[in-house]
Amino acid sequence: MRLSYSAISTYLNCPLQYRLQYVEKRPTLPSPSLSFGSSVHSALEWLYSVPTPDPATLTELLDYLEECWVSEGYQDPEEEARYFMQARSTLALYYRNHVANSPDGFHVPAAVEHKFVIDLGFCDLSGVIDRLDRDPSGGFEVID
Repeated sequence: MRLSYSAISTYLNCPLQYRLQYVEKRPTLPSPSLSFGSSVHSALEWLYSVPTPDPATLTELLDYLEECWVSEGYQDPEEEARYFMQARSTLALYYRNHVANSPDGFHVPAAVEHKFVIDLGFCDLSGVIDRLDRDPSGGFEVID
């Protein structure tokens, strides 16, 4: 058996939803929140997937958002436009706080989208670490 944070969280929230998604493997219907989250996640992954300590500009990040934007699951173009503007605002705020005005400055992460599996004996725990940063003491910080 292999479990992940998402699977455990789904089960705790709704055992029937867990069964449908993970046991019966029924496809999940697109929704605004999933499309929004996937789009913002992809844009941040792109921002941090650089081999140099010089980050992309905010304009480049917002341009990339347009490229990776997921348009599925919205009721109509107006709803999608509202979510898109929210995604732009969210990324702009993130960029100001964590890239442009960060006291430590921008740095290349130790890993981005790092997959892992831990054998717990009775099951495997799997997941993906969105970003892994080195901390000043020589350890690591998991960013999810």
